[in-house]
Formats: sequence, C-alpha cells, structure tokens
Amino acid sequence: MKSIKEKHIFVKEQKNAALWSGFSLIIMAVAAGIAYGAIHGQLYIPESPEATNRAVLLNPGLLSMEIALWLVILLTDIIVSFKLFRFFKTSGYRLSLSTAVFRLIYSALLATAIIFLFRASDPEVAYENISLFARIWSVGLIVFGFHLSLLAVAAFRSGFVPLILSGLLIIAGPAYSLIHLLDNSGPRFETVAALLEKVLSLPMASAEMLLAIWLLTVAFSRRKASS
Repeated sequence: MKSIKEKHIFVKEQKNAALWSGFSLIIMAVAAGIAYGAIHGQLYIPESPEATNRAVLLNPGLLSMEIALWLVILLTDIIVSFKLFRFFKTSGYRLSLSTAVFRLIYSALLATAIIFLFRASDPEVAYENISLFARIWSVGLIVFGFHLSLLAVAAFRSGFVPLILSGLLIIAGPAYSLIHLLDNSGPRFETVAALLEKVLSLPMASAEMLLAIWLLTVAFSRRKASS
C-alpha cells in the first residue's frame, strides 16, 4: 500500500478537518467508554426499577458525571459531522453532505435522549427516564449506521483512504443499523440482535477509532499541504 504522501496531497482545509475530526473521535471514544462502559451499568439495572432508582438515589454524583460525559460526546459528534464533511467534500459534495446530515440527525436524537438523563436525577422516576434514554439512543444508532455506510462510500470514492478502513466502515454501518433495528422490533428479535452484536463487535468498535488514528496521521504528516 502506498504511503499518504505518495497517494495524495491534502489541502490545508483537509488537514485541519482531519485534525479536528481525529481528536474529536478519540475524545468521544474515551468519554463513551467511561459513560457507558463504566458508569451506566452501575446506575441502570435492566428489568429492575427499584434497584435502578436506589442506585441513582445513592450515587447522584455518578449520574451527573455520566450526563457530563454524554454532553461531551454530543459536542464532539457535532464537530465530527462538520469536519468530516469538509474532509470528504472534494470526493463528492452531495455524498459528503448527506453523510454529515445523517450524523447530525443522530446527534439530535442523542440530545433528546440526554434530556431524559437529566430527568432521571429524580430517583422516583430514574428507571423510567434512563430506559427512555436507552431506547431513544438505540433508535439514533440506526441512523448512525446509515451515516457510517455513507462514510464508507465516501472513503471508497476518495481514493486516498486505506481500503481496510473503508472495509471496516462498510461492515460497521449496516451492523449498527441492523442490530438496533432488531433490538427495537420486539423481544423475539433481541436474541438475534445480541448474537450479531457479539459477532460484529470488533469492526463496530474499531472502525471509527482506526479512522481517528489515520486522520491524525494525515493532519500531522510532514508533506506540505497545498493551498
């Protein structure tokens, strides 16, 4: 595989967009790992309203921390939407714009979901509101999958994104959409959704993180950017 400088000379706007996108994706991944991976499970106990309400009552600081982290995730998502549009727009303006629009729709759904986390600060209705957060966010991830699928197409068309990254994105996009569509289609589909998530978790988790690392290599590449 050819190196970045052999394949493509990135303009200054692209390198700036790559810098913002790369750092934002990494910040987002770290925040999500803490918010959902470390905190959420301590507060939300599925199918157990009493245990969830009690956990929120006893750990209000954890809920506040989770909310703060989700707000960071929301902000970085919006930044990524605009910056990836700028990075890929030379590869197809309409395609890049559509990619950004789908991510912004996802961000709007995430913002709506976060409202219910604020409402969960009342321990008497914590379970109900955290459940609504999870459901709305899951619907948003269906839209997020469409964003990743379009991003994969933009990456393929660009000619400068490594094929392995484009391939991971084209796997991750439909996987997000299908898994969360099944998850929202009733209890009889939950087992299938859980199995697919287990099988596809690696490309789903690694696609954007590897993209972030590659974007930073673009941003910090020594080849002088063209104007």
